[in-house]
Amino acid sequence: MALVGDDVTLSYDTKQLTDIRKETVEWFRMDLKPDLVHLHKDRRTFYKQQNPAYRGRTVLSEEDLERGIISLRLSRVRLADEGNYICLFSSVHNQYTVQLLVGEAHSVMALVGDDVTLSYDTKQLKDISEETVEWSRTDLKPDLVHLHDDRQTFYKQQNPAYRGRTVLSEEDLERGIISLRLSRVRLADEGNYTCLFPSVHNQYTVQLLV
Repeated sequence: MALVGDDVTLSYDTKQLTDIRKETVEWFRMDLKPDLVHLHKDRRTFYKQQNPAYRGRTVLSEEDLERGIISLRLSRVRLADEGNYICLFSSVHNQYTVQLLVGEAHSVMALVGDDVTLSYDTKQLKDISEETVEWSRTDLKPDLVHLHDDRQTFYKQQNPAYRGRTVLSEEDLERGIISLRLSRVRLADEGNYTCLFPSVHNQYTVQLLV
């Protein structure tokens, strides 16, 4: 997962405990034309067939290649970068796929002690009360802020800091809007909140400033 503007690394451990810098490594996306994202061969990068959308934004870690790991760094992530990336490691006929999910960052401000609502319009013009909705913060452990599924809230895996302070609006869910109300805001609540709506593979991130 990444936010628009972030740098992200797509990584694959080939289990080859040798230096693979001279090998051919290809990253591509089958939904694009041309489909090539990055081509590495014999310690060199070849740009001629690379999709123009990735020009100047991909780097393969030489240090990781020495350890048998293929790590592609993609800079300045865009919404259009979301998709399935396939890594082909030709010398041993290995293929690996990783899905990149890209969210947009929006900001909401609140004062300590306030109640605040983090809202996401799914554009689903129907009742989504029975769907699975998950709010999380990746910088926390456990990272779960609120979990809703089939009109119920599940608290077992929720981060204790949010216990008794989160409510998802049933009325908004009926209109296709995911509105999480966080009460009694604390300084520690500041951060990026990610809403995952799995049924349509949607992800949205909002930054809370306290």
